[in-house]
Amino acid sequence: MNMVPQLLKQCEDALKQVEVLDVSFPGDPAIASVKNQLHYLIGIELGKETDRSKLKELTLGRHAVCGLSNLISDDLSKLLCSISDSVRRQLRREIKS
Repeated sequence: MNMVPQLLKQCEDALKQVEVLDVSFPGDPAIASVKNQLHYLIGIELGKETDRSKLKELTLGRHAVCGLSNLISDDLSKLLCSISDSVRRQLRREIKS
């Protein structure tokens, strides 16, 4: 999956915000999960990660509206949902090809 540059930037922006939360709420499993997933997506785009099997298991959107809804801003929640939606749409396009 080659992310469009805008999606890569969104992942990087979200990661910066999540890393701030990770300092404020160390050990929170939902924050750690989102952070790991963003690192994974960025790694795929940069060619550092070749295992694409986890793409179908992303839970960014779920964390944004459930697990982290009381900790994150509405903007970060929308950003995580947008990233998740974009990845899923790209996967559907790849499957149809």
